[in-house]
Amino acid sequence: GGREAGGQGTEEGEGKSEDAEAAEAHAGEDSTEPVESPESAGVCSAEGGGSDCSDSEEAVAACHAGVDEACPPPRDGAGAPASGGNDSGNSSAAEEPDFGWKRVWSGPPRHKEPEQPIRPKRQRTRYPEIDNAIAQATVYVINLDGSKDRWRHMQVQGTRARTTLERFPAVSAADVASGKYADYLTMGLDETCQAYDSVRPNMTNKTVGCWLSHVTLLEHISKKHDPSEVVVVLEDDVKMGVYWREHLRNLVNSAPPDWALLRLGFWGTQRREDAVNGFWLKPKGPFKVGKTYFYASTLAQMYRVDQIPRVLRRIRSQTVGDIDSKLMWNEEVSFYSLVKKFHRDVFLPDRAMTIRSDRVTKF
Repeated sequence: GGREAGGQGTEEGEGKSEDAEAAEAHAGEDSTEPVESPESAGVCSAEGGGSDCSDSEEAVAACHAGVDEACPPPRDGAGAPASGGNDSGNSSAAEEPDFGWKRVWSGPPRHKEPEQPIRPKRQRTRYPEIDNAIAQATVYVINLDGSKDRWRHMQVQGTRARTTLERFPAVSAADVASGKYADYLTMGLDETCQAYDSVRPNMTNKTVGCWLSHVTLLEHISKKHDPSEVVVVLEDDVKMGVYWREHLRNLVNSAPPDWALLRLGFWGTQRREDAVNGFWLKPKGPFKVGKTYFYASTLAQMYRVDQIPRVLRRIRSQTVGDIDSKLMWNEEVSFYSLVKKFHRDVFLPDRAMTIRSDRVTKF
């Protein structure tokens, strides 16, 4: 019996020694190796895949098979996005900080629609008769017969602004040179106009043609229209505001009541001391100081028809030259100009059209 007990004890000791050897062998291995979880094994935690994928390239390929575009790109062992096999050892790439997953490209940026003009609110008018006249005002466009591109440009502007335009043929430099309008030039040319030919060929005759175009149009308006009307005169290189008529009816409320002519757009400089109020200025001379022009251009003007004879007398009493320099404020006839920041609501000079069409127009 004792021998059997000793044999059994010997068997137990041998069994324990085998367990101890297995434990010692296991202890010699790296006991810090983590147990693989479903996430680390490459299995998505969300149903059908998604953004909770592992960083393993094999797991991404196995899980999504290139279908789920929202799955982030595979990463290398350092935690940064894989370099695509380029092991050139670029130091700048190694220094780049890890900002997390890159956003998936969703296509080119959407086209931003241009801001649509806003129709202004009607203000209570101080001058009902002028307000009604502006609503029905005829709009003339001075245009040379050879400037067909400019006329098309103005027709597009008129359609956009829901305005019917009436074309008036301008006087060309060739007509001036022919002596057809010699009766209008009895006062002679001013010094500036005479010197234009030294700056640009045939410029003097072009300047005189512009002067004659405005004068002959004013004579036409004075004969054709009722004295109670107002008319708008445009040159053919203008950008028209979509709601210019509505804006103008509001702006006229603040204009001095004695106005005969309102200049609705110009280029050059305005003087602070010429301000009548926050909307209108008295365009006083001098017209030019050094290389700086003041209140230059007659691109957009509005006339009271009953005041046009006085305006014509004022123009014809001066020497012939730039028409805008002859329409400056004086005690006899009241001329006013709109402050520049309001030009965008009514009329702006289109310098691109001026430069482009001057290259092709035959005067």
